[in-house]
Amino acid sequence: MKTSTTLFLFLILVQSAFTQSLDIQWYGYVHYGATFDSRQIVAFRENHFLLYPAPQRLDKDGKDINAEPQLNFAVLQTRFGSRLSGPEFIGAKSSALMEAEFLGNSESDVNGLRIRHAYVNLDWKDFELLVGQAWTVLYQPEAAPQVVASNGGAPFLPFGRHPQIRFTANVDKVKLIAALQMQRDYSSSGPLGTSNVYMRNGLLPELIFQIQYRSGGLFLGGGAEYKSLRPRQTTTKNIVTTERVNSYAFNGYVKLPIGDVTARLNAAYGGNMSDVTMIGGYAVTGLDTVTGIETYSPVKTLSLAADLSYGKELELGLFFGYTKNLGADENYAGAFFGRNNDIDAAFRISPRIQLSQGKTRFSLELEHTSAAYGTTDSQGKVSNTKQYANTRVNFAAYYFF
Repeated sequence: MKTSTTLFLFLILVQSAFTQSLDIQWYGYVHYGATFDSRQIVAFRENHFLLYPAPQRLDKDGKDINAEPQLNFAVLQTRFGSRLSGPEFIGAKSSALMEAEFLGNSESDVNGLRIRHAYVNLDWKDFELLVGQAWTVLYQPEAAPQVVASNGGAPFLPFGRHPQIRFTANVDKVKLIAALQMQRDYSSSGPLGTSNVYMRNGLLPELIFQIQYRSGGLFLGGGAEYKSLRPRQTTTKNIVTTERVNSYAFNGYVKLPIGDVTARLNAAYGGNMSDVTMIGGYAVTGLDTVTGIETYSPVKTLSLAADLSYGKELELGLFFGYTKNLGADENYAGAFFGRNNDIDAAFRISPRIQLSQGKTRFSLELEHTSAAYGTTDSQGKVSNTKQYANTRVNFAAYYFF
C-alpha cells in the first residue's frame, strides 16, 4: 500500500512537470550486490548495510554461534530519481530533486520503495535556500569515501538524510551554511526505541553551521552541531518531565587531488550521534526515586575516515576508518540509549577495484572490520576488551541511466 501510494504521488509529480513545461532529467542505476561475510554482523536491511562484526554468542556447548559465515545476493540498492528545473521564483533559479530506492524503511519493509531525497532549492547566486529531505549537513558527498559498500563508510563518519531547512551564503570561494534539521529515517534512541518522537516533543530542530572553501580541485570544510532531545514526556511515576539531553558535535572534511590520486578525509567528534549511524548515544546519569525524573548525559565518540582513489575507467581505492567510544562526563544512574555501548573502538580497512565502461560498472571490495567489545564502566567507557573481526567480500554490478 505504501509503495503504491508513493508511486502514485511520483507519477503526479512527473505529470505536473510536463504540464508546467519544466525541464526534467532522469537518473539512477540498476544495482546487483553479492556479499560474503566471514562472521555474523551488526547490520541493517538483511545485512546489506554493514556496521561491524557481532560479538561472541555462545551455545550451550560453548561454541560461538556468531562465528558462522553468511552469503547474500540482493538488488535492494537499485535507485532512480529526477532533477527538475523551472521558471524563476522571486528572482531565484528554482529546482527540485526527488530520489528513491528499494531498501525500505525497516527490516519488515525490505524491497519496499523509500524516499532518499526530496527537496526544493532556490538559488539567488549569492544566497541559496533548500527545503526538504537531503543529506545531513554533517555528511558531504563530495568529500565522503567512494566505497562500494552501501554504508558509505559508516559508522566511521556521520551518515544520514534528514528533513531540513538549509541556508547557504556564497562569498567568493567560501560558503557559509546554516541549517535546521529534524529526524525521520535516521533517528535517535530513547525509552520508546528508535524514533523521532524525542525531537518532535522537544520542539527544537537540530542546529548545524558549516563553513566551506573551494579552490580548484581543493574542497574543505567543517563546523558544529547542537542537538536537544526530550526523552520522556512523563516519568515511570506518571509525572510530567521536561528534562532534556543536550549535545554538541564538530566535524571536518577535505577532498584533495594529488596528481592522479584523490584523497578524501573526514573527522567527527561529539555526543549522542547514533542518529547519524555512529556508535554512542546518551545515558541516564541522574534519577529522582520519588518522582522518577531522569537527567541525561551524552556519550561521546571520535571518528576518523580516510579514502584514497586512483584512476577513472579502472579505479583502485583504499578506505580506512576508526571510531572510539569516549564515554560520558557523568556516572551512569540508569539506562543507556544508543548504539553499542559495549564497543570500545572499531576500525575498518577496505581495498577496492572498479571497472567502468560506458554505462556499466563492475566493482569488487574487500571490507575488513574489527570491533573491540568489553565491559562498560560507570561512565560508559569500555575495558577488558576482546576483538572480533569480519571480512566481507563485496561484489557489485551497476547499469547507470
